[in-house]
Amino acid sequence: MYGMIHKSLQDMICEKHGKAKWEEVFINSKADDEAFLSLNNYSDNIAYSIISTASKILNIPAEQFLKEFGIYWVLKTAKTNYSNLINQYGKNSFELLTNINSMHEQIASVFINYAPPIIETKRIDPSTLHILYRSTRKGFTPFMLGIIEGLAVYFDENIVIEYVRRHETSDGETTTFILRKR
Repeated sequence: MYGMIHKSLQDMICEKHGKAKWEEVFINSKADDEAFLSLNNYSDNIAYSIISTASKILNIPAEQFLKEFGIYWVLKTAKTNYSNLINQYGKNSFELLTNINSMHEQIASVFINYAPPIIETKRIDPSTLHILYRSTRKGFTPFMLGIIEGLAVYFDENIVIEYVRRHETSDGETTTFILRKR
């Protein structure tokens, strides 16, 4: 993962739990200062270590922490740094999620070894979207759930998310969601 993920994790922990808690997480995760250079790619193990350490120290289940991080990513990190890109690919959650692979392709032209999830969407009807989320990273489905919830807030939409099915594969995980606009 790129350093911008680590930096955003740091920002979220500092903002919600204070700098002292971040320092405790940082020290216990055994991450080093270099892992926070935004445009550098690092082993996924660094992010996994920060997340599991934060979960223990903050006494928040890892899945809940990842979901909160997905929401934070959209409403803070992406809104501050990437709103033009988001708005280029969607005027609402369904449109953005349908076009997100194209957005990831554009990002991949800048970031070497960028490995985003694959998002397949199918419009069931005007208010229902089926999503198949495939990631090479195991355990990141709650992050995607947070992304979806964050996008609903970002676009000021009322969306109900049905978490249909998740299963790990030999090369990651696959999750099915159904989103319904109200």
